[in-house]
Amino acid sequence: MAGEVCVSVTDTSGAPLAGAKVRLSGADGHTAEAETDASGMLTFGGLAEGAYTLEEIQAPSGAVAIAQTAQTVQVGQAARTRVSFVHPQKGRLVLTCALREAGEDGQVHETPLTGLMLELTGPEGTVQLETDADGMAVVSLAEGSYSARVLNVPNGCSMSAEAFEAVVANEQETPVSLTAYALGGPATVELEAPQGAGAAVTLRAEEQTYGPFDLEDGLNVTDVVPAGVYALEISEVEEGFLPAREATVD
Repeated sequence: MAGEVCVSVTDTSGAPLAGAKVRLSGADGHTAEAETDASGMLTFGGLAEGAYTLEEIQAPSGAVAIAQTAQTVQVGQAARTRVSFVHPQKGRLVLTCALREAGEDGQVHETPLTGLMLELTGPEGTVQLETDADGMAVVSLAEGSYSARVLNVPNGCSMSAEAFEAVVANEQETPVSLTAYALGGPATVELEAPQGAGAAVTLRAEEQTYGPFDLEDGLNVTDVVPAGVYALEISEVEEGFLPAREATVD
């Protein structure tokens, strides 16, 4: 009785991959080709006993290529031989976006930012994603480096980054975190001493730096900065007085 070879094509998570084309070649010169169905399976039947080579000659659409595309098996009479081709999973870019703003209670709050659109350009071509109600968006991407840019900065906000590079690797997750800072207003820095003249102040938050700004006569009003709490770094301050080390912008 004839034997058969059952071929399955999946990724490393076990998800079936349809549309893979596999060629069977026998030592006797017999050849056949078939494509995997929606369950990632195909079968070559009616095979005489002997050695056969199975080669994936066309990867499933969008799948990551495999290193070993050919396998040799021995088929026995009335026997079913199983062969598996397992593709790596694409990498996943996970975007998390938050809006940081001062509330009516005077405190700074962070909430998920819905509807932020990010454009990625790289090995996968150009891909756009949009954050959901939880401020998140996830996309599977081919391995490589991607140029990313924010397409819709919220009105009245500045972004922690509007353009950046993201590197995606197969089988791995690449987290990207963005923050939209609601613009609060100018930050006034006053050094209560004559020696404050000529000093410079830098405002630092977790992800943003503003300055250094030069002070004249101990007083300076910076550009408009996002609402939040900033650490102050004072340079060129003369000995004899200690300026404040924190500032809040509402």
